[in-house]
Amino acid sequence: MRFGRWLSRSRRSSSLSSRKARVSPKKLPAAAKVHRTGRTRSKKGKGRASGILKTLAGPVGLVALGLALVLGAGYWAQRAPASKQVPAPVKQAAPSPVVSPQPAPTPAPAAPPTAQPPVTPPKPVPAKPDPNQAILEGRHHIDRAAGAKATMTLTLYYADGLKNGEALQPVEVRVAQSRSSIQSVVEQVINAPADLKLYSSVPAGTKVKSVNLTAGGVAVVDLSAEVAQVRGSAATENIVASLVYSLTELKGVNSVQLWVNGHPAMLDQYEWSKSRSRADMGARNVFTMQPVIKFTAKP
Repeated sequence: MRFGRWLSRSRRSSSLSSRKARVSPKKLPAAAKVHRTGRTRSKKGKGRASGILKTLAGPVGLVALGLALVLGAGYWAQRAPASKQVPAPVKQAAPSPVVSPQPAPTPAPAAPPTAQPPVTPPKPVPAKPDPNQAILEGRHHIDRAAGAKATMTLTLYYADGLKNGEALQPVEVRVAQSRSSIQSVVEQVINAPADLKLYSSVPAGTKVKSVNLTAGGVAVVDLSAEVAQVRGSAATENIVASLVYSLTELKGVNSVQLWVNGHPAMLDQYEWSKSRSRADMGARNVFTMQPVIKFTAKP
């Protein structure tokens, strides 16, 4: 700014001095010469300034003037307060849409339960009665005492018809008290309770002729000739097993010898030539043995 004012003043003084130079000099007195000398000196100074101005007005001056302007602008730019920098706008992400909570749907009122007709439970199907139940029950009440006041209980062995005759079923039988337990046993074996499917396979009509117990514990049984009419190995084995197991239940009897009319029995090619014990029956392994059915009086 100051530089511009200085430049304009210099140009004005240059134009004035050029105008004065054009005026022709007049003869002046000596005093005036002195003054003129001073003015001449001043003119010389002004001439120098005019030369500077001319130089500045030339190409070199213009370059210098431009350089001065640039430097001045830089100077004033440094002194000028820094302009506030406006921060570039920051791009913000678009806000996510706010989802307002939706109220839970009100459940529809439940329909009142429809009255159901009462369900009638199915009637239990009665179990079919076991046709053998009466037989099995009757085996617990075999009472052959015929109302006798004095009784005894014998354990007798019969072939079980419910097991196809392949098993021996021991049962307790109540009988009248007798002096000979051996004869009572033989009579009960001969007359097996067939109504309860218990068998001894002794032919009908067979009679007990005599019984005897030796000192060695052998029960000798003599039967009538009807017993020799038995046929078949199963029936023969049934007679032998029923007599041996039933008689050896008695105290003091160890084995059994069967005779027919006073001679060793011959039962369908089975020769009963010597006494037979329980061990002999077990070795033959013909029958399976069932548990003993205990006697109970009927209520």
